[in-house]
Formats: sequence, structure tokens, C-alpha cells
Amino acid sequence: MKERIGSFCVLWLAVLGLLALGGVAGGVLLLILASLLTQYELCQLCRKAGCEPYLWHCLGYGSLMLLLAYFPPAPMGGVEAAMVVFVCALIETTFYAFSKKEPRAIIGSLVSTVCNLVYLPLMFAFPLAMLRDWSSEEKGGVALACLLWVIAVAKFSDVSGLCIGSLCGGRKLAPQLSPAKTRRGLVGAVILAPLLVGLGGRLLFASFFPKNFSPLRALLLAIFIALIAAFSDLVESTVKRLAQVKDSGKLIPGIGGIFDLTDSLILALPVGVLYFHYWEKLSPVLRALF
Repeated sequence: MKERIGSFCVLWLAVLGLLALGGVAGGVLLLILASLLTQYELCQLCRKAGCEPYLWHCLGYGSLMLLLAYFPPAPMGGVEAAMVVFVCALIETTFYAFSKKEPRAIIGSLVSTVCNLVYLPLMFAFPLAMLRDWSSEEKGGVALACLLWVIAVAKFSDVSGLCIGSLCGGRKLAPQLSPAKTRRGLVGAVILAPLLVGLGGRLLFASFFPKNFSPLRALLLAIFIALIAAFSDLVESTVKRLAQVKDSGKLIPGIGGIFDLTDSLILALPVGVLYFHYWEKLSPVLRALF
């Protein structure tokens, strides 16, 4: 546990240092590297689980989706450009898969490759598109602050849930998938992370956020993000259980691989972007509900 918390602190210092030096460009670089490295580890886990995803299809198309999410051709938006690449990848990979002979191998490789592209570069395309759009409006710093807030809530909920679960015990949340996670840990994470990081971050750094992001909205959104992060984490736990491994890699002491670091962020980041980037585009009736 001490090693995990130590690595957690060192990583945060490294991330904040890169963002302080590189600004939006540093954030873009971090998101692209995180997605591609996680894609690679997910491919390795799938192979251990008995599937054979097409590694170079995943990394090649994934790279193109991420780059076009931030540098979309006019008049496309970032997510739209990433979706176009995904559709092309789906068509080409399907033809490539059916050039093989064994039906089980065809389906296993095709499905694992497509899921890899949907679950990682397509999800990471959302924050990249937000950074690009807000930077063009000279709000790149605000976009970085919002994304950092989402990441902080998700990761703190992960760490606090693990700590509370270890200290308090209780019934397992999903014993067949992740023996370390407990229901008390989930409850603690959904309470502590939104209060300390979600609401606390909004109050301490109010000038970094959009004016309409009230403390109440911050608290409610943080609760939702903490829940999403917990189940995003369980997706990786499921893959690791199928691959019969404890960690996705050995790169980070106390944590494991990059996938072990990004697991709770993969679904949490798009949720945060959907609120910060797209909320004002919704109808007044829907906005009035939150």
C-alpha cells in the first residue's frame, strides 16, 4: 500500500510538472501516450486470455484516431473525425479478419481489435477534442483544469475506495472479478472523493473553472464520476481475471502497468467532457434538470 501511494504521489508531481511546462501541448501528449500504452497492454492481456487482437491495427488506427481528434480536417469536429477513422478501421479490419480461415480465430481477433479501438482511442478522443476546441477559444487553461479535476476525482475515488476497503473490510463488491474491492470501499469512495476533491477542488480553485460550474454541480458531477470510475476499474479487473494476471504490467511500482493507472479514467473522462464541453449545447429543459 505504501509503495502504491508513493507512486501515486510521484506520478501526480510528474503530470503537474509536464502540464506546467507544456500547457495544453503537454496535456495532449499525456493523453495520447496513455491511450497508446494502454492499448498495447490490453492487447497483451487479450492474448493471454486466448484472443489474438491485431496489435498493429490497434496501434495504427488508434494513433490516427487520437491525432485527428486534436487535428481534425475542416469542417469536422475532433470526435467526428475519430469516428470516421473508426468506421474505416472497422471495415478494413473485417476484410482482413475474413482473409483467415478458422472461424473462432476470426471472431476472437475481430471483436478484440474493435473493442480495443472503441474502449481506448475513441474514449480518449473526447478530452482531446475538448482541449482543441477550447484552445481555439483561448480557454485551453480552463479545459486543462476541468480535465485535471475529473482525473483527480476518479483516481482519488480509486485510492480512497481501496484504503477504506482494506481498513473496514465488509462484503465484496464483485468477488469473482476483483477480490480487493468491497461495498464499504465503494461507499467511502463515492463520499470522500466528491467531498474532498470534487467540492474541495471547486472551492479552492474556483477561478480555474467555468462560471456556471457551481459547487452543487461540482458535488453532483463528482459523485457520478466516482461511480463511473469504480465500474470502469471493474472492466480492467475482468480482463485481468480472464488473462489470469494480477497486474497489466510492471512499469509502475505498487500499481503495475499503465492500464492499472488509466483503468478508472477510461469511462470517467468522456463523462466529464460530456458535461463540460457539451452541456451548454443541450436544450434548456435538459439543463434545468441539473
